[in-house]
Amino acid sequence: MRLRFGSIFNVINKQNKNLNKWLEITASTEFAETEKLAAIEKLIASKSNGVPALISILKDKNHANHTIRRAIIEGFGAIGSPAVEAVPHLLKELSDDNNSMPIRRASASAIGSIGKAAIDAIPELVDTLNNNDPEISQAAADALNKIDPQWPNNEKVYDKVLKAIPFFVTILAEKDSNSCHFAANILNQTNPDKWPQSETELSKKIIPILIVGFVKSLVNNDKEVNGIIGKLLEKLDPEWPQAETARRLIPVLVQAQGDNRFLVKSMATKTLEKIDPTEKKTIPAIVEARIDSVSESRRKLASEALKLLNEITPHWEQGEAARNSIPELIKARLNPAEETREAAENLLKKMNPSWARGEAARNLVPYFINVLGTSTNEIDARCRAVETLGEMGPPINDDVSDHFRTILEENKGISGRLLYSIESAWDKIDATGEWRKELWKLLEDVRAAQQEAEAAAPWAQ
Repeated sequence: MRLRFGSIFNVINKQNKNLNKWLEITASTEFAETEKLAAIEKLIASKSNGVPALISILKDKNHANHTIRRAIIEGFGAIGSPAVEAVPHLLKELSDDNNSMPIRRASASAIGSIGKAAIDAIPELVDTLNNNDPEISQAAADALNKIDPQWPNNEKVYDKVLKAIPFFVTILAEKDSNSCHFAANILNQTNPDKWPQSETELSKKIIPILIVGFVKSLVNNDKEVNGIIGKLLEKLDPEWPQAETARRLIPVLVQAQGDNRFLVKSMATKTLEKIDPTEKKTIPAIVEARIDSVSESRRKLASEALKLLNEITPHWEQGEAARNSIPELIKARLNPAEETREAAENLLKKMNPSWARGEAARNLVPYFINVLGTSTNEIDARCRAVETLGEMGPPINDDVSDHFRTILEENKGISGRLLYSIESAWDKIDATGEWRKELWKLLEDVRAAQQEAEAAAPWAQ
C-alpha cells in the first residue's frame, strides 16, 4: 500500500522516480529497517540531489527511529559541503538535550565534515562549547577546528570564545595529548588580558588548572603545550610558582627529576627551582602527600619521590625542612587510615627517633588535649591522642594532669577503652607517682559508675 505524503514530495524533484521511491520506502511501515537503511544509502549516494529528501526523513520522527536518524546524520557528513542546507537541522539535533549522545556527537561531526560551507554554524558551535557534558563540548570543538582552524579570531564569536576559556583550560589538565594541543593552540590565539579577571575566576579556577596542565605537559615531554601554558601563566600571574597548587605538585616534579629523558629532567629541575629556590618547601610537600589519607595515588607518588630524594639529597631527613614537617607527622598519628599512620610513624623515626620528647611535640600538647576533651570526636581519635601524650612522658606532666583528671571526673560513664588509655598514659607521664593514688581513686569511681549503669540496664533486670 502506498502512503500519501502530501507536502513531503514538494521538497524533492517529482520527476526523479528513484528519489521518490527511496523516500517512500523510508516512510512506509511495509518495509524492514534494513531496507530503509539501504534506501538511505541510495539517497546519500545521490549527493546534493538526495539532501532534501534526507532532511525530510530526519524531521519526520514518526518514521525515523534512532538508527535511521543516525544513519542520515552520518550521511550528511559523508556528502560533505553539498549538504550545507542540512546544517540548521544538524545544529538542532546537536543542541537537543533529549537526543542520545551518539546522535549529538554524530551531528557535530557531520557539521565539521561539511567544512567551510558550514561557517555560519560557528556562533552556535561556540555556544555549545560551554555545554555541561564534556563529550558534547569536545565534539563541538572538533567541528569548529574542521570548519576553520582560525575560528577563535572570528570577530563575530570572539566574545563567545572568551566565555569558553574555562572549558579550554580544563582540557589542558584532563584530556589526552591531541585535545591538549587543540586547546593550547586556541588559548594561544586569545589575549589573556581579556580573560575573566575576577579574583575567583583567575586565582581559584583558571590559574590552578593551568599549573596542573603545565606540570602534566612537562611530565609528558610535550614541549609545545608546556611552552604555551608557561607563557600564559607568566602573563596572567608571574608569581604562580608560589601558589598552593604549585607547592602540591612538588612530589610530581621531584619524581620527574628521575626521568631518563633529559628534557623532562631538566624542565622539572628548573620548575622546582622557581617553586622552591631555597628547598624549604620540597620535603614538607612530599611529606604532606605521603600522609594524604584521601588520595592513594598521591601517597604512592610521594613514596616514589622519597626514594628519589634519598638518591638526590642523602641525609635530607637531618635538615631544617625535614624538622619543619615533624608537627604534621605527629598529628597524622590520629589519622583513621592505618597506612597513613604507619607512613607517618616511619618518617618520624627516620627524622628524629626521639620526636616525642622534642619541642615540636611539646608545642602540640594543647592540640592533643583538645582532641581528647572534645566528646564529639571519635573514640579512636581520642584514644590515639591520649597514647601520643603518653609517649611524651614526664615533661608534660603539669600540662596534662589536670585535663586527665577533669575528663575522668566529668565522664563517669566513660568508654572503658578510653579509660584504660588514660590510665596507661598517665602512668608514663607521672614518673614520681605523685598523682597515682588520685588516679586510682578516680578510676575506681569511674568503674563503679560503669558497674552501676550496667546493673540498671533493662537487660540486667
